Amino acid sequence: MRNDSCRRAREGEAGIVSLEMALVTPLLLLLIAGALTVGHALYVRFRLCDHAAAAARACALSGTSPQACADATWARVKQELKSCGWLRVRVNRTPVPDLDRVKGLTVRLECRYSGGVARTLLAKEGITFNTLTASALMPY
Repeated sequence: MRNDSCRRAREGEAGIVSLEMALVTPLLLLLIAGALTVGHALYVRFRLCDHAAAAARACALSGTSPQACADATWARVKQELKSCGWLRVRVNRTPVPDLDRVKGLTVRLECRYSGGVARTLLAKEGITFNTLTASALMPY
């Protein structure tokens, strides 16, 4: 008799466990997809920073024109970062703020982020990162 009542109790719990699993699984998947999307956006941002610093250094040392430097940087970044929908590269010769009579070369990269598995879901919640930017200043 006791075994029958325990068995019936376990069968009722199986339905509750299925219901809890059905409620929790979509939230867990959304959390994982959001974490992957934010992680990928951070990776793209870090790569943009690396490219901006490398471009500023290479262009300052080579002495090429800002337009030639921008074109070379655009080609290099566009080839590597496929999740940039559009890419804008700005190269300017500017004075270095804290140093008198020292010139600097500023490289600014702007990328429209179009990657990530949960980008649209995060946008519905108000979490957006449409444009990723990075800039670097190299004195010369």
